[in-house]
Amino acid sequence: MPQIPQLPLEQILYFFMILRLHPLSLGGMLAAWALWPGFAKNWPRPSQFRVAVFLSVLMVTLLTAYMYVAFVDSFCVSCILSYVTFFDYLGLVLLATSYSALRHRLRIWQEMFILIGTFVAFLGIGFSAYEDVGAGWSLALTSFGLGYYLLNVPINYASARGVTFPYYFISRVVASVYGWALLWLVVFASAVAVFLWLRRKRQRTFGPSLLFLNACLILALLFSQSVVLTKGNNFFACEEEDVLAYYERAGAELQKIIPPGSQVFWMGRIPAMFLYLPDVEVYPPLLNHYHSFQHGGDPDNLYRLGRWNQELGIRWMQEADFIVVETAWFSDWVKEYIETSGMVELARPPRPEPCRHDSRLRVYIRE
Repeated sequence: MPQIPQLPLEQILYFFMILRLHPLSLGGMLAAWALWPGFAKNWPRPSQFRVAVFLSVLMVTLLTAYMYVAFVDSFCVSCILSYVTFFDYLGLVLLATSYSALRHRLRIWQEMFILIGTFVAFLGIGFSAYEDVGAGWSLALTSFGLGYYLLNVPINYASARGVTFPYYFISRVVASVYGWALLWLVVFASAVAVFLWLRRKRQRTFGPSLLFLNACLILALLFSQSVVLTKGNNFFACEEEDVLAYYERAGAELQKIIPPGSQVFWMGRIPAMFLYLPDVEVYPPLLNHYHSFQHGGDPDNLYRLGRWNQELGIRWMQEADFIVVETAWFSDWVKEYIETSGMVELARPPRPEPCRHDSRLRVYIRE
């Protein structure tokens, strides 16, 4: 039985998350390209054409460069969401700059680009939104027979071919993708119905694909501040809890465990913990976590530049009196060193971030 190829799911997830969190800017860019009128002779002014080309090339160059750093170099895959904010406004500028020149009568390739492009975008956004809407939609599907069947067909197919993801994950992904596919169909059918109604009234109108594209942009505008789109990945938000109180409680417990003057190897993304450990020593590059990490390289040169690699990390663990690791960042090589070095885990302090279950700290001491 053929196996499903292993896909870089994290990269695919964040690729479509870019579109989900920047629907107007990136959607405006794609709309401008879909309605592109051709070469300079088809534009009202040559300067308008040159500006549109410059903005398009700049947008593609920046997006490609940052995606290469985040996805290919694996520097920080999720950081692509922040990188795009540096230049996402260029999509809106491109749409505004080229608006007066864009085609209203579309060629067949433009019709296909709109339909196929938006369908793929809707499915991808559905995949990226599985955490926020997938649970509810999965529950709704399982509440009636046909929905339960539709939900389990792709799940059973994937399971039969060696996919080992948990059921709750796959069911949420499938349900979310189904929901967004249905939304695409509803919006497109509505655009076709409006087109036929206007033509029957003998009123001048655009084609159904152009009406559909405008409807997608309007929906992106209306729902841009909802959890469905731009607020759907706010993993730093913890609005109902007193985060500082949790920090203070965890810091007070760390003070009881780690005495002043200790050398600490730190692996985590909450350097605020060291505000409660003012007299301990920590290796400075570790305070910037993996944002200062580099694969390979000369350790001494990296340290001089405020960076670090695995070789430096192991050296520092060998020197440290305590190793403090945030659960979310328990790397294999860190785990291997702890298991082989005979370090002993102490009582775990309370979780410093109430809205992140994997923020719990694990403290090890050298015997």
